[in-house]
Amino acid sequence: MKILLSLAFLVLFPWGVIAGPMDLLPEGTDPLPSAAEAGNFLFVSGTDSSTLITSSFQDAVGLYTLNQASGSLNDQSNCLLLSFGELEVAELGGYLSTGRRRDASVLQDSESRDLIEGSFSGSRGAFLLNQSAGSMNVQGNALLLSIGGAPLVLGDLELDAQRPEGEAVPLEERGGSREDLLVDSFNGASGVGLISQSAGNMNTIHNTVGISFRHQVIR
Repeated sequence: MKILLSLAFLVLFPWGVIAGPMDLLPEGTDPLPSAAEAGNFLFVSGTDSSTLITSSFQDAVGLYTLNQASGSLNDQSNCLLLSFGELEVAELGGYLSTGRRRDASVLQDSESRDLIEGSFSGSRGAFLLNQSAGSMNVQGNALLLSIGGAPLVLGDLELDAQRPEGEAVPLEERGGSREDLLVDSFNGASGVGLISQSAGNMNTIHNTVGISFRHQVIR
């Protein structure tokens, strides 16, 4: 199975980008594995795969990014953007988008299951989660937090610029079952949550939330 998991954390100030995922790579390094763009063929028969998170992260505080993929050939990403001052959101499409191209898959009588159970209860913070029991899905979550400056407003053009890209690819499936489950979790939790689930195949799912904080004194 081949899974691409990524987390991007960006900090921006009014005079430009201070830190970003690309800045941490050696010059000339491709941030994506070559297999992600080269085209892959997957044959799966008679397998049973699962990912389980149980009784975890209870009464915790902070930022949580989590990817679960009992399926195959999935692209999953989470991005948190924290900005101070003015920000041009449309320019961030390169950080927030991904894609699955030129892949093919044959699945026969295979079972896959992702489960989060009894977790994150009483927790506080930001939660970015992806689950995929299917195959060849593209999933992304982006949480944009702006402090000061003009309010952060996400229009249609900005949202479209951050949309993950996917292409039609051949997939053949016979028999088997798939499940993405979120059970008895996040009870009493507070904060912001972005969650995507895809028990199907060849889906593109992206969640984007923008929140602005601005202090103003009225005399």
